[in-house]
Amino acid sequence: MWLLLACADPGAVRPAPTDYQLPGPHAVGYTTITLEDADRPLAVSVWFPTHDPPETAPITTLYAAPEPATTVGALLDASPEGCARRETTARHEAKVLPGKSPLVLMSHCLACSRQSMAQVAEQLVSWGFVVAAPDHYGATLFDSLEGTELEIDDDALLARVDDLGRVLDAALAQALPVEVDPLRIGLLGHSFGAVTVGRLLQDRPEPAAAVFVAAPPGNPLVGDVDVTRLDAPLLFYAMAEDHSIGVAGNLLIDQNLAAAPGPAWRVELEDGGHWSPSDLVGLTEGLMPGCGDATREEGGAPFSYPDPAQSRMISGGVATAFFMFYLNDIEGADRWLSGQSSPLQVEAP
Repeated sequence: MWLLLACADPGAVRPAPTDYQLPGPHAVGYTTITLEDADRPLAVSVWFPTHDPPETAPITTLYAAPEPATTVGALLDASPEGCARRETTARHEAKVLPGKSPLVLMSHCLACSRQSMAQVAEQLVSWGFVVAAPDHYGATLFDSLEGTELEIDDDALLARVDDLGRVLDAALAQALPVEVDPLRIGLLGHSFGAVTVGRLLQDRPEPAAAVFVAAPPGNPLVGDVDVTRLDAPLLFYAMAEDHSIGVAGNLLIDQNLAAAPGPAWRVELEDGGHWSPSDLVGLTEGLMPGCGDATREEGGAPFSYPDPAQSRMISGGVATAFFMFYLNDIEGADRWLSGQSSPLQVEAP
């Protein structure tokens, strides 16, 4: 009796891993909920997978109330073409896919909004994640326009951490419009949001992985975040020409990376500005770094930021691949991320 064994050719070329910068198999639904509280009602944007077909709509449809939608529309009309995102394909009030989904909680930057990384959120949702993002009152674009913006201090941070914790509690209680898997929860924070998610990760056991965009979570200015206590997979996403945190801030990101106790990635966007990953880039003068021309942080030579739409797509791919690997255990997602080249510089764990 003969036994035939089929052996894999050790020299065979492995198939290319999935490209997570491309949209995934799901269409995107969107809704806004309010978590009621006597002192601080909390507006939360929730993006989720749906079978309903996508529809293209003005980005202002993501704003639940007429006044902020009108404000954003006027800012868009006055802003340079090709900077801020102007359309979304998220379908408002779509039907939610049945079953439990992994959850990513997002914390926005100072003078931003819960919709400020909507393209990244939609990219994650297209691959099966639910994304929930609260407005941090006192730190929104609208607070900044009205001159009522809070300072960056410990009190403001703790209020933001409480906001994000309330959304997490609602998710764990299955009080969001979609069921989430309590064992697959990730965090993503941009700028002051990076410190916010760092502090939440330090204080609570539920989140399983975190992405820090354009800021170090552990820093001497605010938050008392001890990176050595963040015992989860981490990704530090730096902008090479970050005029907000500067060269010193990017060096601090490197120090955070070295201090991380678990798997830690460093990804850098070449010529990226502080708001390159954001839908709001270029919407106001303060949000311009990330669109158009500027001078380099070191040396002052002129350069141009990368195309904002491309930057948002790349950023969505980075976050998606990271969470696909660490929350969903998808083999090859880490290989796709570690294999990226210009305009990304990637240091894998």
